[in-house]
Amino acid sequence: MRSAFGFVIISSTALFSACSSGGQGDASVITDAVRAGETVIARVDSTPIYASDINRAAIAAGALEAGESLKPEDPAYSGLMDELVDQRLLALRGQNSGLSQGALAQSRLQTARERILGNLVVEEHIAATVTDGAVRALYDTQIKLRKASVELRASHILVETREQIDAAAKRLKAKEDFAKIARAVSTDEGSRLDGGDLGYFAADAMVTPFSKAVFALKDGETSEPFETQFGWHIATVTARRTVPVPSFEDMRAEIISYMTFDEIKGLLEDLHENASIEIISKPAALVPVLRALDEAPQTEDLPAKEEPKDEH
Repeated sequence: MRSAFGFVIISSTALFSACSSGGQGDASVITDAVRAGETVIARVDSTPIYASDINRAAIAAGALEAGESLKPEDPAYSGLMDELVDQRLLALRGQNSGLSQGALAQSRLQTARERILGNLVVEEHIAATVTDGAVRALYDTQIKLRKASVELRASHILVETREQIDAAAKRLKAKEDFAKIARAVSTDEGSRLDGGDLGYFAADAMVTPFSKAVFALKDGETSEPFETQFGWHIATVTARRTVPVPSFEDMRAEIISYMTFDEIKGLLEDLHENASIEIISKPAALVPVLRALDEAPQTEDLPAKEEPKDEH
């Protein structure tokens, strides 16, 4: 998992084996037996650093996508390796000096262990639910529901008053160039210098009164003056096109992001629903408010509101 959804992947090169209680089990940071079968890419005082370590570091740094492997020739490889070596040296110093057995270290290591276990649960859940088949099925469903959409290319003249737009309309009826009038009088600074050209847009990209007026026009047709919250307009349609349906590959990353977020949200909601959670400490500012709410009479206990008497 990337950290975009609030989950931070912590590198396992730290001395998480020290989370266990007791001082005698702290002889080594990581042993080959713990991670048998993985590729060793470096050793620091006989302790191994694995390919999976640098891959996780690269993913966390945004230099690698999940499922890929960082190669030694990659520009990020050398810097990340230096960071892993430095981290291991510091960890060994802390272990050899007995810091890992202190209360503060044990507390932080327990927190790190919980975070790693939580991340593994999320990774396992996403791997099981956000599959290629599930992503494809959602794409197929969305494409079936999607209607063919049309985009228009239009130009407009925008002014503040009805009198000003009527004056512009009169110039248009006299066969004066639309773009020339737009450059001269339009108050829309985003399109005025382009002769009022708005480019291509879908109906939902504009405010409803504008879209309703413009999408009712035929190609090459110019509207009568109409009003929106921005002022008075005259618009002309210059082109029309059908928007192609996006391909699966075009939407794949977006669908994966959506499904991943949705699955994590659902997972957390399910865990909350089936757990016993007691928040003992509340923010101090909320305590008086919560107490007042607890002491306030319930709705059914409130007296009926007295109707005002008719003085007449």
